[in-house]
Amino acid sequence: MVERIIKEIDGHSIYLKYDQDNYDIEYVELYQKTILRRLADDKIIRIFDGKIGFIVQCNTDKYINFLVTTKRNDYGREVIEFEHYVDSGHLMKMRVFPCSSTELSALRLTDRSYLVGDNCIYNLEKKTESFKNIYHDQSIRDYFDENVLLVSEERNIFSFRDDLIDTITYGMNPETFEIVTPIWSDLQQRLIRLYSKEKVVQLNEEGKIYGTDVGTVTICFEVDQYLYLLAGYFDQPVGVYLDDECNINKEFMKKFVEK
Repeated sequence: MVERIIKEIDGHSIYLKYDQDNYDIEYVELYQKTILRRLADDKIIRIFDGKIGFIVQCNTDKYINFLVTTKRNDYGREVIEFEHYVDSGHLMKMRVFPCSSTELSALRLTDRSYLVGDNCIYNLEKKTESFKNIYHDQSIRDYFDENVLLVSEERNIFSFRDDLIDTITYGMNPETFEIVTPIWSDLQQRLIRLYSKEKVVQLNEEGKIYGTDVGTVTICFEVDQYLYLLAGYFDQPVGVYLDDECNINKEFMKKFVEK
């Protein structure tokens, strides 16, 4: 792979990383267009318009991927997007996500995982749900190997009680999304060890759960289950409204005016 930086007249930089034996990338400054050409058949497979932050090639077992960030003005609103393409004869756009920056250093976690959307991680196949925090700071990442990323998520039981919330923190593999460290529970103030694979098999055989992911099963029994138990000890919270802002809690309001 070759790495290049293209400097535009206005000082903007485009970072490029690609296989120079199979592709060529050219920037036409007059028209502000970036051209991706496949050398095998000398075919232009994509012309990118406007401001490009980076174009990075990443080969996986299945595909030749190109990852691109773009910036444009949409009726006075700045729009920044992360775009995933696959060379399958023509350059096919696979996914597009909003993102916070066009810079590779702000989005890249590993060659195959990137920060996108609202605190989500994309691994070129699927995207996580939003995390409360993704600890991307290098000072924190230095504590772990490259394939471990510290994240925090909120757990609650929406279908039963949405006011009881636990924030859990753990290390995950940003490419497989597998939890690979113990889990810290803010609510319980304890470090929870991951279940063994044998324990997960046993729980499945006993019909207590149907799942094989060690991290998911551990959270189910050691985090979510405690939220259900706590819900049994506390009354439902009361306030000015009953269920939404259309239904006033009359009994609650009387507390302020009764003499």
